[in-house]
Amino acid sequence: VYTDWVGELHKHLADQVYQREQGTGNREQGVGSMEQGTGNKNSHNSFRIGISGNGNEEPLIREKFLNSNGNGNGNGNALIDSVLEQLQHNADNNLLTVLIFDQFEEFFSVYSHQSQRKLFYTFLVNCLKLPYLKLIFSIRDNALHKLLELEHYTWEVIESNILDKKIRYPLVNFSLEDAYSVIQSLTHRANFYLEPALIDELVRELGAEIGEVRPIELQVVGAQLQAENITTLAQYQHHGPKAKLVERFLEKVIKDCGPENETAAWLVLSLLIDDNKNRPLKNRSELAIESSLEDYTLDLILEIFEKSGLVFILPEVTINRYQLVHDYLVDVIRQKKQSKLQAELENLREKDKQSQDKIEQLVKEQELQNQLTKITKKQRKTEEKLNRILRQRLREARWAGMALFSLMVITSILGVRYAISKTNNHLSDLSYSSKALVDANRTLDALILSLEAAQQLQQSLGVNPETQTRVVTALQQAVYGVRERNRLKGHRDWVSSVTFSPDGELMASGSRDKTIKLWRKDGTLLKTLRGHRAGIHSVSFSQDGQILASGSEDKTVKLWRKDGSLIMTLDGPDGHTKTVHCVRFSRDRQMIASASEDKTIKLWSKDGVLLQTLTGHSDSVLGVSISPNGQLIASASKDKTIKLWRRDGTLLKTWQAHTQPVVSVRFSPDGNTIASTSTDNTVKLWQTNGELIDTLEGHRNWVLDVSFSSDGKRLATASADHTIKLWNTDGELIETLAGHSEMVLDVSFSPDNKTIASASADKTIRLWASDGGILAPIRHNQTVRSVSFSPDGEMIATASADNTIQLLRLQDRTIKAFSAHGEGLTGISFSPDSTIMASASEDKTVKLWNLDGSLLHTLEGHQDQVWGVSFSPDSKLIASASADKTVKLWNLDGTLFKTLEGHQDQVWGVSFSPDSKQIASASNDGTVKLWNRDGKLLNTLKEHNDAVNWVSFSPDGEMIASASSDGTVKLWNRDGKLLNTLKGHNGAVNWVSFSPDGTLIASASSDTTVNLWSRDGHLINTFKGHNDSVFGVSFSPDSKLIASASKDKTMILWNLDVDYLLDRGCSWLYDYWHHNREGKRDQLCGF
Repeated sequence: VYTDWVGELHKHLADQVYQREQGTGNREQGVGSMEQGTGNKNSHNSFRIGISGNGNEEPLIREKFLNSNGNGNGNGNALIDSVLEQLQHNADNNLLTVLIFDQFEEFFSVYSHQSQRKLFYTFLVNCLKLPYLKLIFSIRDNALHKLLELEHYTWEVIESNILDKKIRYPLVNFSLEDAYSVIQSLTHRANFYLEPALIDELVRELGAEIGEVRPIELQVVGAQLQAENITTLAQYQHHGPKAKLVERFLEKVIKDCGPENETAAWLVLSLLIDDNKNRPLKNRSELAIESSLEDYTLDLILEIFEKSGLVFILPEVTINRYQLVHDYLVDVIRQKKQSKLQAELENLREKDKQSQDKIEQLVKEQELQNQLTKITKKQRKTEEKLNRILRQRLREARWAGMALFSLMVITSILGVRYAISKTNNHLSDLSYSSKALVDANRTLDALILSLEAAQQLQQSLGVNPETQTRVVTALQQAVYGVRERNRLKGHRDWVSSVTFSPDGELMASGSRDKTIKLWRKDGTLLKTLRGHRAGIHSVSFSQDGQILASGSEDKTVKLWRKDGSLIMTLDGPDGHTKTVHCVRFSRDRQMIASASEDKTIKLWSKDGVLLQTLTGHSDSVLGVSISPNGQLIASASKDKTIKLWRRDGTLLKTWQAHTQPVVSVRFSPDGNTIASTSTDNTVKLWQTNGELIDTLEGHRNWVLDVSFSSDGKRLATASADHTIKLWNTDGELIETLAGHSEMVLDVSFSPDNKTIASASADKTIRLWASDGGILAPIRHNQTVRSVSFSPDGEMIATASADNTIQLLRLQDRTIKAFSAHGEGLTGISFSPDSTIMASASEDKTVKLWNLDGSLLHTLEGHQDQVWGVSFSPDSKLIASASADKTVKLWNLDGTLFKTLEGHQDQVWGVSFSPDSKQIASASNDGTVKLWNRDGKLLNTLKEHNDAVNWVSFSPDGEMIASASSDGTVKLWNRDGKLLNTLKGHNGAVNWVSFSPDGTLIASASSDTTVNLWSRDGHLINTFKGHNDSVFGVSFSPDSKLIASASKDKTMILWNLDVDYLLDRGCSWLYDYWHHNREGKRDQLCGF
């Protein structure tokens, strides 16, 4: 159904409208359903549509809607517009419409990539804006996390966590009272009346085990009662109890499979349970292997099982998996299985006993025969016959023993195979869940799951290569994607404020729960300070770290020692008359400033003496900041202005700062810049004379706080959009830290600038790495266009549009940078012996360099920009690709060897085959051309629909990969035959490379990602870390590292070595493990 959800939804909504118009449906509530499959009445409904109202709606729009194309084959957007128009019309006429999306996990299976789901999410956002419309999603628990993706599209509308318990309703078992009512209601509705005594007995028996009634068990038993027309307690006692009914239900399902398939059906059922009474998930391939059944037979049995409700399907991206519908069926199946096995075993034992008896009898006969002294010819013949029989019986006995032994061996093999299959499925599930959490910005939780999977991988045997790669890449994505270092929990309400002590060893947090908490920097809770009578809005340390000030809704400022003891309360006649929103110490520790709802700022001495009251704002003062030299005070107000004051209370300047209330204000460390935030969703940077420097836009909701790093180079902002953003002082967005589930109310840099603390309405304080986390990219000043590992694995070279080459030595992480060309660089390549580099440039030249940066040769000859350069594996030639439509081959001494002409547009990339005998070139003309090294054109590959940006040979030379602006990677054999098309990027693919071991393919795209594929074209993982187009990608010689080059001016190094990733991941989580019991996993990371 979800394959054409637009058409199906349109069709069935039209049916409901038609039924209401014709009066054929219930005027109070009409329900339409869409069946899975092709009209099968037993299929599960995936959509339900209900419309209720008085039926007086105006008919014009109904006619328009019903006459539109409702068969699902029209334009999707047009159909959606039609559906939304009808829903709006329903609302305008006070008609309540209910859309139920059942088995919604199938939607994610049908549309496996996020881009494919965007149309539905847009439709959903529009639906949520309509009145008189209810949306209900039915989804399995193990797919629940996938709904988190909706938050990226619907958060403004629903204003809550998509998985919030307030809107999530688990479908659970019936209470005994509810079960009675349900049975009575359903049977009456079906005109199948049960006597009350029978209903009482059914409820008692069905609820005996757990005190509740399982809906699925009630369904099976009820169906069997109806099938056997059991309506009285006496009939039930004669034909029951429930176990017998369930057994007959099973036998009926088995019988439906046909007499010839009875044994096979029981076998499939037995494979869907294990020795521990579990119901393992099995995909069709596993069932086929373990049962050895013909495809037709297995498919028939599985279809009957599914339609009968005995088994359900869990849709997966690659292959569906099957599971027995409920635990209560396990015992019944096991009993049947054991009785059948017992009968077969007894039969085998009986045959074996009979064989032994016959052997003993024959032995006795032979002994008697040997005692005969006279053997006639007839007797000799008899003896020979007996001997033959004896040998035959002995062989039969041996075969019987071997059969028993073989049965044990086969059972053991199946057990091992099942264990391996279960391990692979479990590891895959953990990896998929980790990726989903990364996509939902829950990177810390994703890291925990991926570490669990990786550690189990190391302890498991028989894990297939694809699962191994999936686990490792999920761990890699989590390790490199994580920014959150620790999560501090303890407050029972919003955490309004958080700050570091000047030495960075302590943190203080203030909450609406009326408490202040003191923490060590590792997350250890030291003390809870109680004393305020209402929520706390702000906390601030003195410069020496000995005193903590707090401002509260109780209208007071309190001063505390760092051991938690109260020094004094600033209140009384001199105090504020309303909520204190903000409190700050001056750097010289002599003054405290407080800002209040009472429209004033008060300046206090450290002894609690009121020095000044600054008046002038026409509304609440929400923020205050003292300049580093202590001479100026800036205040932010709900009246949309910033005021600048002298320390003596003199007002220097007032300016209209924002179009909405100004929430916070901060001086930069040098005192020359003021940053302000507002509910107009912006951050503004000002000179101290009120002149605007820059406006930082990017947040999607109120910006509630701002903090400068101590070096003054960066700002962090906290927003009601649940994120923290990092900016440089030029106004450029560096990074967005997402993970909070509610508004972020406060943000603070640690004194060493390595950590950012955020306080949120989700009741947590989170600590984030401010330097890019483990990823720690290498930076240029402009676009990084190319990256290359040296063949010896010791260095990485990057080529940038800033005209420079950077050489990173991996052993000590030292970087050597030098200016290489007069214009931007476009390509970089190492010689096979790692002693020479070749660089390509927009200045139309190729240059050869020693590793110390000294120039060897300049290759001149191209008439336009040179876009790519490659060494031949035999080190004899260099190939260059140019915008002049040619490929040139050069000798190592810089002399031109050959010019290859034939492309109709500029050539973007060029590569040699591993044997150096062929050259492949990629062109803007949409083709790949294959040449021999003498310049003869061998073949032209034409399947791409746009420019081909790069081309690479596999290490064995048997495959060619091409990357194109049509968004695909194509795989070809060496003769130019298209083998596969890899689809998964949402933008141009700019580069493609094979891993040196030939098992993996990496592609770089303008969609900001690097995709990792198996050689057969299966997408293994998507690496997200860049903020702009990725132009180049390169594998290390051992295939464990991937380097990527991006327009975001960085090179990122991704490590695929599981031991390294485990070590880094566990190190990252050290503080979290030790100070957050909620996140604890026993035995994980050895903690």
